[in-house]
Amino acid sequence: GTDAGQWKPHLMFFASKADGANDGIAWGANVAHSPVLLDTEHHIWPEPETIFMIPAGRWSDGTPATH
Repeated sequence: GTDAGQWKPHLMFFASKADGANDGIAWGANVAHSPVLLDTEHHIWPEPETIFMIPAGRWSDGTPATH
């Protein structure tokens, strides 16, 4: 939502919290040379979920992202 403010362009994937999802390593998140990030700051309740993000190089209108 707009309350969170703007971050760099990215893809987000939501998955049910499951074994191995808590640290993200089984999914390749937050490991060296992987573009996949595990969001450890935002937890949507009441549904337990894991949020993965992959930064993109451009916005949806084609404008280059400045990181």
